[in-house]
Amino acid sequence: SQRRSGRKDRRLEDAGLVKSAHAHGSQVELLLIVMDRGAVNSICIHPSNKVALSVGADNKLVMWNLVKGCKSTTCKLNDKPTKILFNPDGSRYAILYYNCVKVYNISDGQEAFEITNRMGLNDMVFLEVGTQIETDL
Repeated sequence: SQRRSGRKDRRLEDAGLVKSAHAHGSQVELLLIVMDRGAVNSICIHPSNKVALSVGADNKLVMWNLVKGCKSTTCKLNDKPTKILFNPDGSRYAILYYNCVKVYNISDGQEAFEITNRMGLNDMVFLEVGTQIETDL
């Protein structure tokens, strides 16, 4: 598996899409995506490890084919995204904006729901069903 991953990394690097570094002793792998314009604000890798999504300062959502080592789809977003995440089973993804989170279905690409907060949002996370959270707020 590690040998195959090495070939994939070289294909991505040869295509000019990523720069990667490995630290085997600490089990850390760094993957930097090289965008055409602007900064990459967030990247998430699907649980299958076959695709990744990134959002950037250019207000674009990019789907990356990690098997072939290339971009597969680019979509212009209406606002500036700050973060993107897949849910644990990979059936949905969410995009965080300043004052809302939009959650989309992988199956049809349609928006499943939106959460808004006029005061602004700083972060988001998907939790497993039944997860309990305690807070002192």
